[in-house]
Parts: sequence; C-alpha cells; structure tokens
Amino acid sequence: MAVIKESNASLRAELARAGEESTALRERLDLMQKTLEDQEQKSRQCNIEIQNLPEKQSENLMHLVITMGKVINVPIAKESIRAVHRVEQNVKNDRPKNVVVELCSRRIRDDIITAVRTRRGLTAGQILESANADGAHGTRINEQLSSRPIYVNEHLTLKNKILYAKTRKEASTKKYKWAWVKNAAILVRKDDRTKAIRVRSEADLAKL
Repeated sequence: MAVIKESNASLRAELARAGEESTALRERLDLMQKTLEDQEQKSRQCNIEIQNLPEKQSENLMHLVITMGKVINVPIAKESIRAVHRVEQNVKNDRPKNVVVELCSRRIRDDIITAVRTRRGLTAGQILESANADGAHGTRINEQLSSRPIYVNEHLTLKNKILYAKTRKEASTKKYKWAWVKNAAILVRKDDRTKAIRVRSEADLAKL
C-alpha cells in the first residue's frame, strides 16, 4: 500500500510539472505570436489602405493615388510612393479589391488620412473624374460606383482588422460615440467628455 501511495504521489508530481511546463510553453508561444504580430504591424506603419476604388484592366494605380492627393489637397509626389497594389478581400463581396499604398513616411500617411476624414464625402467619382480629365484613366463608371464613398485607413494586419471591425460593432451596440485607429492602436470613446479607451483584445471589448 505504501508503495502505491508513493507511486501515486510521484505521478501527481510529474503531472504537476508537466502542467507547469505546458503553461510555460503556451505563454512563450503567445509572446512569440504577439512579437511577430507587432513586427508585421510595424512594417506597415507608413501604409494606407484605400477602399471602394473601382477596378479596371491596365489601371494606373500610381496616378489614381496622386490624383486623390490633388482632390483632397494633399500633394503626393510620385517619389513618395514606394509601391501600390491591390489586395484580396478578407470576405467575398462585390466590392473592388482594396488598394494598399506604401508611402515613404508616416507624416504623409497621416496627412492623407486626416484630409480624407476632414473632407468627408470623398467619392470614387471625384477621383476618377479628375483622373479622366488628365487623360490617365480613360473610362466611365456607372452612377452607383461613382457615388461610392472612398475610405482611407491605416494598413492593419488581418488580426487587427478583425478586432477593429468587432470593436466598431460593439461600440455601436453600447452607444459609444467614437471608434478609431491611431498608429495601429484601436481606440474608443463614449462621448466627448470621456477619456479614450484602448482595445487590445476581445477581452477588452467585454469590459466596455
């Protein structure tokens, strides 16, 4: 009997150690994943993502971005654009693929985003009409596409995009007045008199 008790005690001790090691491994894995996520987001810190810009074959995205700058009164030099390309949507829908623009500085990124938000009401038609006037786009779009609003945001990782979408939905449900992103930080504010709250995870959403 004593041998059995001793064996059971030893087994429990081994299981406890295994549990501790497993917890430590999970914590290390979570930390590594967070580090990789942070690095991926940091690599996008000078990027913007444009939504609802209609697609066409042989389109000149570089010119369309420069034209958008003219429309919102933020000069965008060709030399300030490192790269521009379309990206696939996270979900299937009838909207055009988003346009990611890699810029040379965060200052230009912030100037563009601020100008679009301040202007309000920027549409696809305004950009394409200006591009057509320059003879660079050369296509007509229907009224429905022309009236679509253009959204310009920071280029978030997929994980942060999903969290931001859930944050906007939760903020709307709980009557928060503001939900926005600033330097990849997702923020909400109940009204103009309260402090901003940062949302880092879905657990934070439950606390709103």
